[in-house]
Amino acid sequence: MAAMSSLKEAVRGQTTPREIDDLLRRHDKTLLRLAADSIDHGLREGHALAVTVENYAPELSDLGASFVTLKTGTSLRGCIGSALARRALVLDVATNAFAAAFNDGRFSPLEIHERRDLTISVSVLSAPQDMGFSGEAELISLLQPGIDGLIISDGAHSALFLPTVWKSLPDPHAFLEHLKRKAGLSSDPCSDSLTAQRFTATVVTLFADGIIAHSED
Repeated sequence: MAAMSSLKEAVRGQTTPREIDDLLRRHDKTLLRLAADSIDHGLREGHALAVTVENYAPELSDLGASFVTLKTGTSLRGCIGSALARRALVLDVATNAFAAAFNDGRFSPLEIHERRDLTISVSVLSAPQDMGFSGEAELISLLQPGIDGLIISDGAHSALFLPTVWKSLPDPHAFLEHLKRKAGLSSDPCSDSLTAQRFTATVVTLFADGIIAHSED
């Protein structure tokens, strides 16, 4: 996932997990088609699809934070997202879809022959909630495996894990250790200046065969 700045900033415009779930059940096809169209436009034109925010439902034009994850089969092919709600959700999805396909530094840009087998997932994040804790042991004890996404910040160092990371790192100690490493922090116990926020993510997925699925990330 791309590095993100200012993860400690206040978040406005994001909604609760229940509201996000309701939104995605009404507009799943719209957001998935938008992500797919932005990728297809990128394959043809080399840049993200231009989005006219006013053409979408007001709730999709509100500020929102999303991640777009691409897979070919079970293999990751790109994942880019926003931790903070800083632009309209539809614009965020279109921008992140293009970036996941063409600007994820871990992969070469998507090629047209790969498009047919591509699975596209859009995750919409709830507003992060500050976690109060005293020391690393308490932070670990507060984590909810399989449920919490986590943002940690310490000075200039910040990093985020989506809830789906629990699938590969089910142990809370390992989950936090790898997130610290991603943030560029040492393996030493967390400093007193480290802050943490948790969030949830609701996901809609468009599989290569056209099937749409909903899940909690």
